[in-house]
Amino acid sequence: NTARGYCGRLGSQPEKQLTEQNPPLTVEEMLKIVHAAAGLGITHYRITGGEPLVRKECVELVQKIKAVPGTASVGITTNGVRLASCARDLKAAGCDSVNVSLDTVDAAEFAAITGRDALEQVKQGICAAKEAGLLVKLNAVHRKELHAQELIEFAEQEKVPVRFIEVMPVGAGKSYVGPSNEALKTELEQWYGACTPDQEKEGNGPAAYVRYEKLSMPVGFISAIHGKFCGSCNRVRLTSRGFLKLCLCYENGVDLREVLQNGTAADLRDVMAQAILKKPMEHCFERPKDMTEQPSGSPISRSLSVSVRKRIQPPFGSPSYQKAKGVTSLAKRVGKGSVGNPKLFRKAVSSCLFAAPRIRKH
Repeated sequence: NTARGYCGRLGSQPEKQLTEQNPPLTVEEMLKIVHAAAGLGITHYRITGGEPLVRKECVELVQKIKAVPGTASVGITTNGVRLASCARDLKAAGCDSVNVSLDTVDAAEFAAITGRDALEQVKQGICAAKEAGLLVKLNAVHRKELHAQELIEFAEQEKVPVRFIEVMPVGAGKSYVGPSNEALKTELEQWYGACTPDQEKEGNGPAAYVRYEKLSMPVGFISAIHGKFCGSCNRVRLTSRGFLKLCLCYENGVDLREVLQNGTAADLRDVMAQAILKKPMEHCFERPKDMTEQPSGSPISRSLSVSVRKRIQPPFGSPSYQKAKGVTSLAKRVGKGSVGNPKLFRKAVSSCLFAAPRIRKH
């Protein structure tokens, strides 16, 4: 229900046509996938979009995901336009956190970016979410036109963290050349004093938080381009139409709708496990020609983003199993001091144990 240019504008005809040909998953279908995910050790969920609050079943989905045994947290990422009217319901349903996408606090610029004169609605949504007891964070895309100080001062006023996100060259984002978060971090020191890494854990995502001397709230930086964090990435994404996506950079993944329609719960869990074991080691955003992600005219439509908190065991005797077994053996040797540089090797092992097929590349 907004039209940010770096996401790609949803024309009514392509979206309507896509929905008719390939309708979104039902709540029941998504819950089957969540139950399978829980069996694989997935415990954290974030409902994103598109815009999740335009879907009337969103609160119901939050409630039912939170009721799945093993679920540790459920969050929402929203543009905030409809947040005020449903913040209390989201909290009652078990929602833990809300990330609000807000690129400017200037009303005219907001309307130019989103195509809607709705800044006040978003501000009301932020207030309503805080009053409901939800953990609120602001997300701002680091555009060349960004007025970071205005957003930071708004975040200070509202007592919420703000995170600056580097533009990824995916979909319409390919036409944007975004600045570096590292440069922004240094620039902000001119206004707010020296920064130091935040010692408190601010969430489950990839944001690196710092604290500036003159600010009471932390500032986060999500730097997919200039601060690659693939080594610690433990996320997979489920699109609203059932495709399990392993990395935003590549087309790799599996269509779970077919398994939902023709397989058992065990089949679904096994297919998901095998797909996750093939999660790429890292993105190649710095080499656009090597990317294989090819959105077909519309933004990447995500309904769930999940974080894996347990290692998935490859099938016994498979090549993946043998590789994982080999790494585990080497890790034991590290503990006994028989491998060259234990600190560096442990770091390598920690990023390989989750997805054994990546070991050779590492």
